[in-house]
Amino acid sequence: MFRRAHASFLGCALALQGGIASSHLQATTTDYWCGEQNSADDWAVGAVTLHDWSVSDGPTADLAIDPDVSPAQMLYSPLMQPPAMRPPLPTRAPATMQRPALRSATAIGLASVPYMIGDTGAGSCIGFDGLVTADLAHPTLACSRLNISEANSPLPTDRVYWSYRHFQNASRVSAYQFNETVNLDQHTLAWENTFWDRTGSLEIRVPIQHQMQSDIFSIIAPSFGVVDPLVSDSGGREVALGNVSAIFKMLLTERETFALSGGVGFTLPTARDVNYQLAVDGEVEFPNAPGVIADEAVAFQSVFANETVYISPFLAWAYAPPARWFHQGFFQVEVAANPSRVTVNGDGATLFLDSVGNPIGFYDYYTPVPVRAELFSQTLMRLNLGWGYIFSQNQNSNRYHRVAGLFELHYTSTLQDANLTNIPLTTQSSIGTVPLQTITIGNQDNRVDILNAATGVSIEVGNWVFTNGVVAPIQNCCGFDFEYNTQVQRRF
Repeated sequence: MFRRAHASFLGCALALQGGIASSHLQATTTDYWCGEQNSADDWAVGAVTLHDWSVSDGPTADLAIDPDVSPAQMLYSPLMQPPAMRPPLPTRAPATMQRPALRSATAIGLASVPYMIGDTGAGSCIGFDGLVTADLAHPTLACSRLNISEANSPLPTDRVYWSYRHFQNASRVSAYQFNETVNLDQHTLAWENTFWDRTGSLEIRVPIQHQMQSDIFSIIAPSFGVVDPLVSDSGGREVALGNVSAIFKMLLTERETFALSGGVGFTLPTARDVNYQLAVDGEVEFPNAPGVIADEAVAFQSVFANETVYISPFLAWAYAPPARWFHQGFFQVEVAANPSRVTVNGDGATLFLDSVGNPIGFYDYYTPVPVRAELFSQTLMRLNLGWGYIFSQNQNSNRYHRVAGLFELHYTSTLQDANLTNIPLTTQSSIGTVPLQTITIGNQDNRVDILNAATGVSIEVGNWVFTNGVVAPIQNCCGFDFEYNTQVQRRF
């Protein structure tokens, strides 16, 4: 049957071709299929049989053919259609070995943790004890050192900022029982830039300070009615560049709610040297030797070279759970990489008195010229802990984004005893009872333990962050009455 249908279909096709060529074929369906009902039926049966892949010589018993369906219609039956073309499979771009950004999880959580207020950089100050008694709480003389937590975050950030700190009665100069204090105002211009896909950063801090003057002159002359521990015609203060610092920070680990970083800070001796001169004439007391009184005549001069480089390794962390509160902290140890030199020159004559003013001894001395000694600053440990709560958040970029309250505790302690240096003296005469015969230089308080509390508010507006805070001493060893801080940060 397949051969018969195929031959009939081929014959009709040839007849159609010839009819078109001879223009004798009518344009009807019957004419297209040669007008032969039997041939059409035979072709249809053969087409269906061909679809069933059956090659037989006899008709199929259950094959039903509708005489009203033309072979042309059967040709376009779904049974005869070629299989539809499948759409091409989507192509997948070749995978690339891209490291996921570590900061992706912090967009809402850790990134909402504001910068810390920070604390004073107070450390171990320098002073004289013995025949010459004086304390110099000058920022350059190891008394104001790097506090990495100030205006900082555990996360590396691209930013520039300005920070202003006012320390009330922070710098004191004392000679014997007389003293005078001045305020310290510090303006810090800083820049932090990230690298390595924002997993590391370098921060540079440049402090400009309105501080105690670097040329200090004390006149203690009760005999003439003149007592002025800080002689000055400008309030005892000057504007000067402080010690510039650089901080390297690396993100060690990061999760959705926790981040840990570490790094190291360096403080460079860019501030001025400090000159101190002392003139004494009259009766004085020795605070570190209770009950000792003397009538002194002293001319003393010292020059402190600012030469020490400080190295401060640190760890920092931040924790921001889904709730609105957060925690962050810094742990820092600061080590002096090298000593600074001090040059001393002077002479004095001391008449020691008893409690009723009777002479009990006399000591006359001078220092060889010049006397140079090395000052080794003590190692400091700082623990800065901060907690906060986000009071309000706003996604509108034209208004504030976030308002957070801050509370911080800052603890500073020395990890070793003070390195006191004896100034060599040449004795000219010593008569009777002489309670004091030496001059030492260094941190006369030996150990330092400072505990301060800070509180404030942080407001984020777009890429700007504004922080205001106050710091108050808890343990009375910090050298200031209170501190005020304001910060303006611009993130990129």
